[in-house]
Amino acid sequence: MELELFDFHVDDIQWGDRTALVGSQLSVSLAEIQEQIKDLTGNIKWNAELARPGEAKRIIHVLDTLIPIAKLGDEHRTFPGIDGPARLVGTGQTARLRNVLVTIAGSFPHTEVMTPIERPREGLIDMSGVGARYCHGSDYFHIVLRLDGEAALSNLGF
Repeated sequence: MELELFDFHVDDIQWGDRTALVGSQLSVSLAEIQEQIKDLTGNIKWNAELARPGEAKRIIHVLDTLIPIAKLGDEHRTFPGIDGPARLVGTGQTARLRNVLVTIAGSFPHTEVMTPIERPREGLIDMSGVGARYCHGSDYFHIVLRLDGEAALSNLGF
């Protein structure tokens, strides 16, 4: 079997009671995000925001971005070795939201103990204005998860 990619284009994103793509309108549920990340957020406070292309908004302290993807069918895992046993990849059916990014933003709690090579460089995404054309992802919709680690949390734990 070969890998089949199903790309979905989003025209708008909004908060909703349930996460669903209806036509080209994506609705995102905060409760479902909370359920998905509950085991990862012990000493980390978080909040979520939406950002749209062209909005007068700047996303700061960007640590990572990823395109939302999912394997279709029960026999496959989206990230073998992480969300299931390791196995060969490159087969089956994968759905992805082509113009949406999940963006992780935040600051490590103790940057003063990091060496210059470990310290993250400031990442930002301008969603509009002159800077937008120089920012990768400014033409994507973003589900921004902003993380804030408690002082007792180590950088490794963050």
